[in-house]
Amino acid sequence: MTPPTILCCGEPLVVLTPHCGEDLVTAHELSIGVAGAELNVALHLARLGLDVRFAGALGADPFGERIRSAFVAEGVDDRALHAVEDRPTGVYFKQTAGEAGDGSSVHYYRDGSAAAGAWPLTTEDLASVGHVHVTGVAAAVSDDFLARLESLTSPERTWTVSFDVNHRPALWPSGSAGEVLLRIARRCDIVLVGLDEATEVWGAQTPDAIRKLLPDVGEIVVKDGAHPASVWVDGAWSTSEPVPVIVVELVGAGDAFAAAYLASRLLGHGPGASMQAGHVLAAHVISETGDQGSADAEAYAQIREILG
Repeated sequence: MTPPTILCCGEPLVVLTPHCGEDLVTAHELSIGVAGAELNVALHLARLGLDVRFAGALGADPFGERIRSAFVAEGVDDRALHAVEDRPTGVYFKQTAGEAGDGSSVHYYRDGSAAAGAWPLTTEDLASVGHVHVTGVAAAVSDDFLARLESLTSPERTWTVSFDVNHRPALWPSGSAGEVLLRIARRCDIVLVGLDEATEVWGAQTPDAIRKLLPDVGEIVVKDGAHPASVWVDGAWSTSEPVPVIVVELVGAGDAFAAAYLASRLLGHGPGASMQAGHVLAAHVISETGDQGSADAEAYAQIREILG
């Protein structure tokens, strides 16, 4: 099966991180990387051999050039990545954990960024696109971005859409996220959501409760951390156990799962193999400190073997 061209639309960021064992208070040097939920998915999809394009906006600055170079190096089509002269590229800093598995805190500097503005999404940007992937992070970036997501998920679209709820409480005014995220989710073909965030934003504490909120969505993936993931497809639930791993950092795990799952499904594989692929890539990412993990990791070969 030949998969469609996939458009990931979102907010590309640069991330600056202290070296292992240091923190932002005392560090003299920081490592620079690229980040963002949709960016992570795009890079993983490209590493798995799919045809991927990224739609977003960068500042006309060195950080923007760095992100574009990363896309080009990994084989992501950058034709829909617009440079904005009067706005900066978004940045965040990561405060690394004191002990493995404790997680990291993040500090964003994205107000007034290029991605938050009214950059164009042109006919050329959307040419030959058969599938679009978006997340709830982008919905919270700005009203302009929310309008863009509403357009991409319109009933008049000619592509399928996957939506990772990806709730980030700090981005939303209190109590405002649930209605917006639910409205977008109900317009999509595939919805991925963590059980914890579904409980927080929708009060849905079980996969069945989530399905009742999304009665017209044909495919619903419910992630649950170290517990089995569930997928509703073809009128029934199935589950898949995560891969055991020593957790170094959880940032990027959900994006990795989403990318491998989507790659598998768009290549025509069933939900069981797709969830297994998702767990393998998520385990790889959380065993390292980077948001995407190593590009040459054995996990990508394992996924290709799973998918045959």
